[in-house]
Amino acid sequence: MAKYDNGAAVRLPLVESVIIIAIFALVSVAIMRLYVSADKLQGRSVNISKATIMAENRIEALKSGAEQVSGTEKAYFDKEWNSCSEADAFFSMTTEVTDRSSGKTGTLTDVKITVDVEGKEQLAEVVTSYYIPIG
Repeated sequence: MAKYDNGAAVRLPLVESVIIIAIFALVSVAIMRLYVSADKLQGRSVNISKATIMAENRIEALKSGAEQVSGTEKAYFDKEWNSCSEADAFFSMTTEVTDRSSGKTGTLTDVKITVDVEGKEQLAEVVTSYYIPIG
């Protein structure tokens, strides 16, 4: 009569469990790295969107005549995109007049607006022209 080793039957599921836990741990590490990368990209995407919106708002204010610009002007924002002083700034928006042509009926102004993270990277750049009639 053949004898069976009952210890081998118990050891096999234990080895399988250890292998499954190791694979699960490796997959979990990879997923966590992807999550961290996705979170960073999402934050950058939000900042780019807000920078574009701020630049477009400035353009609309210039086109409507509600605001005027001469030369180069800077505006500063904190991390939540609230206006602040230069010392507390995290983002800055530069409005630069690149060309101005006056005619008999009004003035055509070319403007470049850039929004960037202070000292790091440019988030948005918008170049436009607007016309203000005389009178």
